[in-house]
Amino acid sequence: KICGITTPEDGWYAKECGADIIGFILGPSKRQTDPSLIYKLKGCDILKAGVVVTKDGTLDPAIKELLDKGLIDVIQYHGDEQPGDCYAHAFPYYKVLQIKDEADIKRIRSFHSPRVLIDAFSSHQRGGTGHTIPEQLISLAQKEAPLWLAGGMGVENVKTIINTFSPELIDAASKLEKSPGIKDHAKVADFISIIKG
Repeated sequence: KICGITTPEDGWYAKECGADIIGFILGPSKRQTDPSLIYKLKGCDILKAGVVVTKDGTLDPAIKELLDKGLIDVIQYHGDEQPGDCYAHAFPYYKVLQIKDEADIKRIRSFHSPRVLIDAFSSHQRGGTGHTIPEQLISLAQKEAPLWLAGGMGVENVKTIINTFSPELIDAASKLEKSPGIKDHAKVADFISIIKG
Protein backbone atom coordinates (compact mmCIF):
# COMPACT_ATOMS: atom_id res chain seq x y z
CA LYS A 1 0.00 0.00 0.00
CA ILE A 2 1.32 3.39 -1.01
CA CYS A 3 -0.21 5.93 1.35
CA GLY A 4 -0.39 9.71 1.51
CA ILE A 5 -1.40 10.19 -2.14
CA THR A 6 -2.14 13.87 -2.81
CA THR A 7 -2.00 14.17 -6.62
CA PRO A 8 -3.65 12.24 -9.46
CA GLU A 9 -0.22 11.69 -11.03
CA ASP A 10 1.09 9.92 -7.92
CA GLY A 11 -2.02 7.75 -7.68
CA TRP A 12 -1.78 6.63 -11.30
CA TYR A 13 1.98 6.09 -11.01
CA ALA A 14 1.64 3.85 -7.94
CA LYS A 15 -0.95 1.78 -9.80
CA GLU A 16 1.25 1.49 -12.91
CA CYS A 17 4.16 0.32 -10.74
CA GLY A 18 2.05 -2.49 -9.31
CA ALA A 19 0.89 -1.21 -5.93
CA ASP A 20 -2.08 -3.14 -4.56
CA ILE A 21 -3.66 -0.24 -2.63
CA ILE A 22 -3.30 3.53 -2.56
CA GLY A 23 -4.23 5.53 0.52
CA PHE A 24 -5.63 9.03 0.95
CA ILE A 25 -5.25 10.88 4.24
CA LEU A 26 -8.65 12.44 4.95
CA GLY A 27 -7.82 13.58 8.48
CA PRO A 28 -5.42 16.12 9.99
CA SER A 29 -1.96 15.57 8.50
CA LYS A 30 0.66 17.33 6.41
CA ARG A 31 -0.45 14.81 3.75
CA GLN A 32 -4.16 15.55 4.11
CA THR A 33 -6.06 15.63 0.84
CA ASP A 34 -9.55 16.64 -0.17
CA PRO A 35 -12.20 14.10 -1.26
CA SER A 36 -12.24 15.82 -4.66
CA LEU A 37 -8.91 14.13 -5.47
CA ILE A 38 -10.55 10.73 -5.11
CA TYR A 39 -13.24 11.69 -7.61
CA LYS A 40 -10.45 12.60 -10.05
CA LEU A 41 -9.03 9.09 -9.65
CA LYS A 42 -12.38 7.34 -10.22
CA GLY A 43 -11.05 5.58 -13.33
CA CYS A 44 -7.86 4.39 -11.64
CA ASP A 45 -8.51 0.67 -11.19
CA ILE A 46 -6.77 0.01 -7.88
CA LEU A 47 -8.00 -0.52 -4.34
CA LYS A 48 -8.32 2.78 -2.49
CA ALA A 49 -8.24 3.37 1.27
CA GLY A 50 -9.56 6.48 2.98
CA VAL A 51 -7.54 7.18 6.13
CA VAL A 52 -9.57 8.91 8.84
CA VAL A 53 -8.98 10.07 12.39
CA THR A 54 -12.06 10.01 14.64
CA LYS A 55 -12.84 9.54 18.31
CA ASP A 56 -15.77 7.17 17.92
CA GLY A 57 -15.77 5.93 14.33
CA THR A 58 -18.27 8.50 13.04
CA LEU A 59 -17.46 9.47 9.46
CA ASP A 60 -17.77 12.89 7.88
CA PRO A 61 -20.70 12.69 5.41
CA ALA A 62 -18.40 13.51 2.47
CA ILE A 63 -16.18 10.55 3.35
CA LYS A 64 -19.16 8.24 3.90
CA GLU A 65 -20.37 9.24 0.44
CA LEU A 66 -17.03 8.18 -1.07
CA LEU A 67 -17.42 4.77 0.55
CA ASP A 68 -21.09 4.42 -0.41
CA LYS A 69 -20.34 5.30 -4.04
CA GLY A 70 -17.47 2.81 -4.23
CA LEU A 71 -14.89 5.53 -4.84
CA ILE A 72 -12.92 4.20 -1.89
CA ASP A 73 -12.91 0.53 -1.02
CA VAL A 74 -12.09 0.62 2.68
CA ILE A 75 -11.81 2.98 5.64
CA GLN A 76 -8.56 2.93 7.58
CA TYR A 77 -9.31 4.15 11.10
CA HIS A 78 -6.23 5.88 12.48
CA GLY A 79 -7.66 7.71 15.49
CA ASP A 80 -8.62 6.89 19.07
CA GLU A 81 -11.44 4.57 18.04
CA GLN A 82 -12.11 1.76 20.49
CA PRO A 83 -13.20 -1.80 19.72
CA GLY A 84 -16.83 -1.65 18.74
CA ASP A 85 -16.75 1.97 17.52
CA CYS A 86 -15.92 1.42 13.88
CA TYR A 87 -18.18 -1.21 12.41
CA ALA A 88 -21.36 0.78 13.12
CA HIS A 89 -20.12 3.58 10.85
CA ALA A 90 -18.08 2.03 8.04
CA PHE A 91 -17.77 -1.24 6.22
CA PRO A 92 -15.35 -2.48 5.13
CA TYR A 93 -12.75 -1.04 7.46
CA TYR A 94 -9.63 -1.89 9.38
CA LYS A 95 -7.97 -0.34 12.40
CA VAL A 96 -4.50 1.09 12.91
CA LEU A 97 -2.72 0.75 16.23
CA GLN A 98 0.35 2.77 17.06
CA ILE A 99 2.57 0.35 18.96
CA LYS A 100 4.81 1.50 21.78
CA ASP A 101 4.87 -1.52 24.11
CA GLU A 102 3.59 -5.04 24.74
CA ALA A 103 0.30 -3.74 26.16
CA ASP A 104 -0.50 -2.28 22.73
CA ILE A 105 0.26 -5.62 21.09
CA LYS A 106 -2.29 -7.31 23.35
CA ARG A 107 -4.98 -4.91 22.06
CA ILE A 108 -4.71 -6.22 18.48
CA ARG A 109 -7.18 -9.06 19.01
CA SER A 110 -9.72 -6.77 20.68
CA PHE A 111 -10.64 -5.07 17.41
CA HIS A 112 -13.34 -6.55 15.21
CA SER A 113 -11.71 -5.72 11.88
CA PRO A 114 -10.33 -8.52 9.72
CA ARG A 115 -6.86 -7.00 10.03
CA VAL A 116 -5.11 -4.49 12.28
CA LEU A 117 -2.33 -2.39 10.76
CA ILE A 118 0.42 -1.72 13.27
CA ASP A 119 2.40 1.51 13.03
CA ALA A 120 5.20 3.17 14.96
CA PHE A 121 4.14 5.19 17.98
CA SER A 122 4.50 8.96 18.01
CA SER A 123 3.15 11.29 20.67
CA HIS A 124 2.74 14.15 18.19
CA GLN A 125 1.83 12.59 14.82
CA ARG A 126 -0.42 9.79 13.57
CA GLY A 127 1.52 7.95 10.90
CA GLY A 128 3.97 9.16 8.31
CA THR A 129 6.68 9.76 10.90
CA GLY A 130 9.38 7.68 9.25
CA HIS A 131 9.90 5.90 12.60
CA THR A 132 10.03 2.12 12.77
CA ILE A 133 8.53 -0.29 15.29
CA PRO A 134 11.11 -2.13 17.42
CA GLU A 135 11.70 -5.60 15.98
CA GLN A 136 10.80 -7.40 19.21
CA LEU A 137 7.34 -5.79 19.12
CA ILE A 138 6.86 -6.76 15.47
CA SER A 139 7.69 -10.35 16.41
CA LEU A 140 5.09 -10.29 19.16
CA ALA A 141 2.47 -8.74 16.87
CA GLN A 142 3.11 -11.47 14.32
CA LYS A 143 1.93 -14.03 16.88
CA GLU A 144 -1.38 -12.22 17.40
CA ALA A 145 -2.69 -11.89 13.84
CA PRO A 146 -1.60 -11.75 10.18
CA LEU A 147 0.99 -8.98 10.02
CA TRP A 148 0.03 -5.67 8.44
CA LEU A 149 2.97 -3.35 8.97
CA ALA A 150 3.64 0.38 8.64
CA GLY A 151 6.34 2.62 10.01
CA GLY A 152 9.54 3.87 8.41
CA MET A 153 9.70 1.49 5.47
CA GLY A 154 11.55 2.46 2.33
CA VAL A 155 13.84 1.18 -0.37
CA GLU A 156 16.71 0.79 2.10
CA ASN A 157 14.99 -1.59 4.53
CA VAL A 158 11.93 -3.22 2.97
CA LYS A 159 13.79 -6.31 1.72
CA THR A 160 15.14 -7.01 5.22
CA ILE A 161 11.66 -6.55 6.70
CA ILE A 162 10.15 -8.97 4.17
CA ASN A 163 12.88 -11.55 4.75
CA THR A 164 12.59 -11.26 8.54
CA PHE A 165 8.85 -10.97 9.08
CA SER A 166 7.02 -11.88 5.82
CA PRO A 167 4.25 -9.33 6.39
CA GLU A 168 0.96 -9.82 4.59
CA LEU A 169 0.75 -6.08 3.87
CA ILE A 170 3.32 -3.28 3.88
CA ASP A 171 2.20 0.35 4.12
CA ALA A 172 4.63 3.13 3.15
CA ALA A 173 4.43 6.89 2.83
CA SER A 174 7.14 9.22 4.14
CA LYS A 175 10.21 7.30 2.94
CA LEU A 176 8.88 7.42 -0.65
CA GLU A 177 8.53 11.19 -0.87
CA LYS A 178 10.35 14.22 -2.23
CA SER A 179 8.38 16.31 0.28
CA PRO A 180 5.30 15.59 2.43
CA GLY A 181 2.57 14.32 0.14
CA ILE A 182 4.66 14.42 -3.05
CA LYS A 183 5.97 11.02 -4.10
CA ASP A 184 9.43 10.37 -5.48
CA HIS A 185 8.56 8.21 -8.47
CA ALA A 186 11.95 6.50 -8.62
CA LYS A 187 11.64 5.46 -4.98
CA VAL A 188 8.07 4.24 -5.47
CA ALA A 189 9.12 2.14 -8.47
CA ASP A 190 12.14 0.69 -6.69
CA PHE A 191 10.15 -0.02 -3.52
CA ILE A 192 7.42 -1.93 -5.34
CA SER A 193 9.98 -3.75 -7.48
CA ILE A 194 11.79 -4.97 -4.35
CA ILE A 195 8.51 -6.18 -2.82
CA LYS A 196 7.33 -7.92 -5.99
CA GLY A 197 10.77 -9.50 -6.40
